[in-house]
Amino acid sequence: MANYSHAADNILQNLSPLTAFLKLTSLGFIIGVSEVGNLLISILLVKDKTLHRAPYYFLLDLCCSDILRSAICFPHHPPCWASGKMQTPQAEEGYWS
Repeated sequence: MANYSHAADNILQNLSPLTAFLKLTSLGFIIGVSEVGNLLISILLVKDKTLHRAPYYFLLDLCCSDILRSAICFPHHPPCWASGKMQTPQAEEGYWS
């Protein structure tokens, strides 16, 4: 059985600097908008006393978890953003031996 993942890896490694810059810029923009939007909603839910009810506590919990996800999970593998290739320790030669 053939493994076709290597062909896709070669295509993704040959990106132009402009393409890599556009990818990094768009991902940074997505992270920034996500952080700012969730932070504004969280501040609104905490400050406004009329929103201190069960459904809004659930929304506050979702905002907090989304802020953490945006801050931790998105920037976890920055080398793969530009190349499109996940670089994990398991991919290194001799990792399991």
